[in-house]
Formats: sequence, C-alpha cells, structure tokens
Amino acid sequence: MNRLTPGLIFTLICVANVGNISNVMSTVIPVAGFVSPVSLLIGCSIGLLLTLMALKLALRLPAHNFLADGSAITGKVIHRLAVFAFFIYFLSRAAFELRGLTFQVNAMYLPQTPHIAIAALFCTVTAIAVRYGILTIAYIGQYFALMVFPTFFIIIGLSATMPLKTDMLIAFITHMNAQQLPKAIAGGIFCAPWFGESIFILFLAPLFAKEKRMKHALIAAFAFFAVQSLSHLITILLSFGPLVAGNMVFPIAEQLRYIRVSDFLENLDPFLLVLLFPIVTIKISLYVYLATLTLGQLMAMKDLRPLSLTVTALTCALSFHIVSRLSELPLFTRMFWTWYAWLIQCIPLLYLLIATLRARIAGKKHTPEPAAPAADS
Repeated sequence: MNRLTPGLIFTLICVANVGNISNVMSTVIPVAGFVSPVSLLIGCSIGLLLTLMALKLALRLPAHNFLADGSAITGKVIHRLAVFAFFIYFLSRAAFELRGLTFQVNAMYLPQTPHIAIAALFCTVTAIAVRYGILTIAYIGQYFALMVFPTFFIIIGLSATMPLKTDMLIAFITHMNAQQLPKAIAGGIFCAPWFGESIFILFLAPLFAKEKRMKHALIAAFAFFAVQSLSHLITILLSFGPLVAGNMVFPIAEQLRYIRVSDFLENLDPFLLVLLFPIVTIKISLYVYLATLTLGQLMAMKDLRPLSLTVTALTCALSFHIVSRLSELPLFTRMFWTWYAWLIQCIPLLYLLIATLRARIAGKKHTPEPAAPAADS
C-alpha cells in the first residue's frame, strides 16, 4: 500500500520527537528551572496547535499538495520564496541533528575517531534511505519504534535506582505556584518549536490514507511524547537539580550512566547505542527527504532520486559549520534556533490566514444583493 496511514504518521511524529527529548530539556530547564514540566506542557500544546493548523491547510488544498497548489493562495513568487525557506529549514535541521549525533558518538564512544568519518558513516545510510523514499523511512521507523518506545519507559522505571534528592523534591513542590507562571510561559515559548517540527506533515499530505483519522493520530502522538518527556524531565530534575541538568548537553545519556542494573551490566549505554542511534538516523533521513522534496519542487524535478546524494552531502558539509565545539550547541539552540524555527513554523498559519480572508472576500462578492421591494401602485 503506497499510502501513509495514520499509524505510520503516528510513528513518524514520535520518531521525530523522540530525538528531541534531550533538546527540549537542555532548552527549557535553564529558562524555567523547577517549573519546566509546566513549560513542557505549554510548549506541547503550542506545537500541537501549529501542527493541526498545518494539517488543516493541507486538507484544504484540492489535491492536498502544498508544494504544487500553494501558489494559488499567495502567488507564485511568494510561494517559491516560502518553499525555499522550508528547504533551508529542513536542510539546517538535518545538519543540526547530524552534528549533535556526531558530537555524542565522538565524546562518549569513539573519542579518537575524526568527526568527518562518523558523519560520513551516518550520511551513507541517510542517502540510501532517502533514495528509497518516505514510505521506506516510515516503515523502518515503525520497526525500530516497536523496540525503542518500550525501552524508554523501562528506563524510566529503572530510574528508581538513581539517588533522588529529598531537597530537590521539596523545591520542586514549592515552586509550583502562580508566581512562577511567567517563567513557565517563557520556557514554553522556548521549547514550543521542538514540538512544532511536526508541521512536516504538510508536505506528506498527498500520500495520506484515511485523512479523517489523521487528527486523532496527531493528538495521540503528542500525548504519547508529552507523557514520555515529562517522565524523563521530572526524574532528571529530582536527581540532578536544575543547575546541573540545565548544563547537560545529553541529559538522557547522563541519566543512563547513573542507572545501575546489576553487577554483570555496568550501565545501559549499549542499549542507547543500539536503539537510539538508528532512531536519530531515521529522523535525519526524514529531514533530508523533506529538503530533497522542496528542492525538487523548486527545480521542477519529478524524480527526486538524483538529488538524494547531493542534499545529503550538503547536510554533511553544513553540519560542520553550525557549531565548532560541543559547548556551543546549547547556546546555539537557545539564542538562534528557537526564533528561527518559530519564524518558519508560522508560515502555514500565514497561508491559512490568507486563504481564509480570500475565501471570505470571494464569498461576499458572489453574494446576491436582496431585491428591492416593489413599489405600491
């Protein structure tokens, strides 16, 4: 079946969001501190709203094809500029994920290996996946998701073996008051773009099957991710505190290192290596595919396979120019990426607003005026 079912969309959104758990925590904890769980719920709600608006825009178009039919809303020139902005966004998003993955592998597992060799390894897999198309990426993501998602909840259960600090628990409870609401809202604004990345469904709408059930799949995916993120976030806050946790680049990896399962298994790092890295690779493949799709539309190409290797190479090259050191990654995320992502993710809202205004204006023009009453003789 050459269609994206609600189950596959659920999997794609979960896969795209699973890799964001560390990004969300490293972004929201320095801003919100102990009220980070409230900020996470606010950001998740905003991201769900942006995604639902993108879905509404996609289903409003005649063939659900935003790339081909979006010019009917804004005009060809503005639409091509918007498509180019999305191309840069997806390309830089894939490069950002690749750079973070390269840093993590080099810092924790292969310290003597050059970064370019690690990036080339992941880019080779990415180029092959992109060449086979979005359905292949979705099905591979579904298979790995069946193993990864239960593992994350097992990790949460095993986190009970970590030394939880009583003073952190008291501080966590006492900070839940109305005075911390501005800080919680600020944290929600900072972490919302990580949830709003699911607007990529706007570009996959032509392949939808059972469009009426897509809304339920989106809500279920966001609810699943919110529960999972909250569980990790609260555990890390109670174990390390906001000052230490806010300076962690890879909070989940640090959490795993503190979980002692038994004497024969020192820690859970091997599970992270085997399960989480393929998920992040699938996520990179998804963004490279979307960048290839938007570039193909700009170049009026029907066959996207020749572009897969080119866009993957661009992603690899761009990843080394985003940040030069691991310590710059969280600062880059908070100071630049948040506002850039907000700008791009609001583009579907502008399209939907323009389409609504044009429909109302056209409706007023075609509304017949009431006939004048006949004069009495």
